[in-house]
Amino acid sequence: MNTDVVSILTMAKVIQTAVAPVFLITGIAATLGVLSNRLARITDRARLLDRKLNNSQDTHKKTAPGNPGRFFN
Repeated sequence: MNTDVVSILTMAKVIQTAVAPVFLITGIAATLGVLSNRLARITDRARLLDRKLNNSQDTHKKTAPGNPGRFFN
């Protein structure tokens, strides 16, 4: 084989090897971003439910004695 062809093939393999971790890290970062966003939505939903629970307990407290307490902090 011609040495120029071997040199080009070797250089292509070196570039592939150097760029592969970049794509892996980019994929991991995208996955972490999605999971972080979902966790934020879960937290928002838990806070909304906590507020609704507290509001219903406040209205219930006016008509009946006793408070079962809070489920979320």
